Amino acid sequence: MTQGDTHRVSAEEILCSAEFQRGVADMRAGRRPHFDDEKDRYEWGRQFAAVVPRNLPLMVMAGRAANPKAVTLLRRCFRNGTLVNGK
Repeated sequence: MTQGDTHRVSAEEILCSAEFQRGVADMRAGRRPHFDDEKDRYEWGRQFAAVVPRNLPLMVMAGRAANPKAVTLLRRCFRNGTLVNGK
């Protein structure tokens, strides 16, 4: 089995993605995960929701921009290995 191509994405792009936000929302609501039909960003969202304050908003400015505090925490989580790629 071959791996797909990879490319760098910003923390802001990850936070703004529908998959990441759905993962956070599912985890915060206590819903069962949907691993079969979601991508890495969904799982990262679930992992992120497990380690950051529950009341931390992902978005600011009426949903038009990533919350700078969430961006900082997401970067820190990737750097220290809290968030991992499941593949």
